Amino acid sequence: MVLAGLLAGEEFVMYYGIRPAIATLEEQPQILTRQALIHRLRVLVPCMFVPTILTGTILTILGGFGPGFLFRFAGLLGLLAWTMATVPGTVPINSAIADWKSTEPPKNWRAMVSRWERFAIVRCWAAVAAFVLFLVAATM
Repeated sequence: MVLAGLLAGEEFVMYYGIRPAIATLEEQPQILTRQALIHRLRVLVPCMFVPTILTGTILTILGGFGPGFLFRFAGLLGLLAWTMATVPGTVPINSAIADWKSTEPPKNWRAMVSRWERFAIVRCWAAVAAFVLFLVAATM
């Protein structure tokens, strides 16, 4: 549950705190900031997500069909939604952004960032929902 909370917190702060702040920067500093975050978070986020999904799966299985099962299962579905927004969504975009030359970004760079944001909001709320669902399950 703590891991799900960390993941949800990271996603929430990225989407509602860091993302809007980065958008106010000029083109080159914005791209450099995005690239620096990608390089840091491509290690940190999996280090939070993998234990979260493993722990959530183990607790759901060990908890059986008793109280809280539906909430634990729904929490796992939230993590699945997070994965589906991440692996085919933000990961390829992040890989592309990481390779841009900040002085010569592609002409469609803003469109790519907009596409990333559509996946990022799904990631954010899927992680928050998973955390809340696991939290409810733990109280049962």
